[in-house]
Amino acid sequence: MKIKLKTLLLLLCWLTLHLAYGQPVDSLQTATTSQIDSTRQEVVEDDYQDIPFRAAFLFMGVIGLCFFLACIAAGAVIAIAVLAAFCGLVSLGVISTSIIVGLHEKSFEKGFKTLIVLISCIGGAGLGLIAFPLLNQVLHWTTFPVAIVIGLGID
Repeated sequence: MKIKLKTLLLLLCWLTLHLAYGQPVDSLQTATTSQIDSTRQEVVEDDYQDIPFRAAFLFMGVIGLCFFLACIAAGAVIAIAVLAAFCGLVSLGVISTSIIVGLHEKSFEKGFKTLIVLISCIGGAGLGLIAFPLLNQVLHWTTFPVAIVIGLGID
């Protein structure tokens, strides 16, 4: 099988050498001087006619470059946010607590459930801290410091 595969590969490489065709005679060397000069005049005239076309390509290139840089910036912001969230969870002890629970109970599922419960508690407190004072500003229930305490869930 290996010999057939090697033979087939060698045959394929040998055949690709015969598929390349070049220009048999160089047209610039065989052309007369008047043909070359007339060709250069046409090229110069075409250059002036292509200026709006080139400007459109330049504009599209600048737009593409801006899109590329925006995607890189968005990716960097997302990566920084994920790392900051992970560092926050580690510093609060959420991840280590869920790992210890999972190892103690010898169950990945219980450790994961612990992680979800702890993240939900912290996320709920953060959401309440932001949402309740904003709602209080609209409905004027109480003072701002009391709204912060209520939003955290501290009675």
